[in-house]
Amino acid sequence: MLNELNRRKGEKVHKSTPNEDHNDIIPAKPSERLQQQYKRKLFYILATLTLLNFIAGSLFILRFYYQDHLPPYKISNDYITWNIDENEQFARKAADGAKPMLIKGSVVNKWYAMKRWNIDYLTKKINKLNNVYTNTNKWFGPYYDPNKDFAPFVARRNPYKDDVTMKSADFFQHISTKVEEQDLFLYYTGGIDSIGQWASVDVQPIEELISLKPSHNSINVWLGEPGVIAHMHYCEYHNFYVQIQGSKKFTVFSPSEWIHVYPYPYLHPHHAQAQVNISNVNDTDKFPFITKATGMEITLEPGDLLYLPPLWFHHVEALETSISVNAWSDSEQTPIVKRIFSHDVPISEENERNKAISTVLIIDGIFDRVCARKKCLGLIEEELWNRYNTTYQVVLKRKSTYQLFKMYKIRYKLTQRVLEYSIGSHSPWSDEYNGMLCEGEELYEELVRDVIKEMYSGRNKVLLNAYLQNIANLVAKLPNDTWEIWLGNYIEFLAFNTVPVEMVGNFFKHSFSCLEIAFENSLL
Repeated sequence: MLNELNRRKGEKVHKSTPNEDHNDIIPAKPSERLQQQYKRKLFYILATLTLLNFIAGSLFILRFYYQDHLPPYKISNDYITWNIDENEQFARKAADGAKPMLIKGSVVNKWYAMKRWNIDYLTKKINKLNNVYTNTNKWFGPYYDPNKDFAPFVARRNPYKDDVTMKSADFFQHISTKVEEQDLFLYYTGGIDSIGQWASVDVQPIEELISLKPSHNSINVWLGEPGVIAHMHYCEYHNFYVQIQGSKKFTVFSPSEWIHVYPYPYLHPHHAQAQVNISNVNDTDKFPFITKATGMEITLEPGDLLYLPPLWFHHVEALETSISVNAWSDSEQTPIVKRIFSHDVPISEENERNKAISTVLIIDGIFDRVCARKKCLGLIEEELWNRYNTTYQVVLKRKSTYQLFKMYKIRYKLTQRVLEYSIGSHSPWSDEYNGMLCEGEELYEELVRDVIKEMYSGRNKVLLNAYLQNIANLVAKLPNDTWEIWLGNYIEFLAFNTVPVEMVGNFFKHSFSCLEIAFENSLL
């Protein structure tokens, strides 16, 4: 026992040498232990704060990244996917659905093209390609139609070339070769026989794809490299689109979304295309209503068949080297629209100003009759009103006049500025056009009164009422999602036959002054 006490006592007074570890011998004091714990906690806190700051900074950067890369519109998957047998008929059911339909397992899987068409095969079969599209960027569009009436006053928006002839070996080598920094993009489309008579044989049987209108159809081939984009546009036909090689992404919008995607005027060389470029989110500053749009994104893989109804807007991007074939056929809407355009307009006025006022009143009459049978108020009616309504408040509260107001603001707001800039002071109409309608002088009340009296007297009244009723009856036969586009085109056509083409936008802009006089004075 004594020896044990002496041993323990010796341990307490043991003196360490310089090489010994004090911590192994002398326990830390309570204050030292607390300091060590505090240091560890402080380290953990600082590390956590550093991590949080890193995460916050990353999220801040990602926010701006996605603001520049996420689409400005909403995405819906409201399209139909239909898996069918190779021998099953599908065209009529797809058309009756009146929505985009992704069809899998169809008759196209029997095509020789589905088994053989690739870069090597087409290089051997095709000697050269005419009318190849070339551009320094991947965006092909909007297409420019030099035969449109506004063409003399409007420059091509995207100056790509569409008349280049290339050896097929050079074309296919280019679209199938990956390049880090690229300054030339290629794209080809043409009738299927443009690449050779053999091509039509390779896509048989094709009868089902053109069965909706066998007598009026067009079969086309599409070849493109990864990344190339076809600008958003609509076609007037039933469209069955077949993906043979590679993949493509379609971004589609209903025709009823026209007020959100800003279609070009009917008379414009970019007709049937959207003014807004959905690949460029900066366009939201110029086209704010694109943020109200709802689109669908549909990706096609080899063997897929996409049905697009008439007038559906679509923006197309090749995700890989792509080979596609499509079939267009006339829709049931086409003959109705042709009958609308073929009607004689009952205007007897020869004086230019009186003729213009008569046309304004006729356009209002058309919308008035149509709005009695169709839903005329737009989805963003209140916001459009708040943004643009500064004058003519009494007139614009009428559904019919509001339709004209929407058409002008969406189709012509920006394009009219371009026309005015290009026309400048060289047009003999520039200084006197306002006087053609109803602004600036009190005498126009009497003038409008006289025009209305002439239009609604005797036989003129009978002809006018018959005309307005016939147009309304035809428009009523058009689908609810397309009639506004078709009728808008016809309204532009009426204005074009009334005033010089370069003044059509101004005609719409100043037409509300005539309508205001007519309704404030109870002339109609």
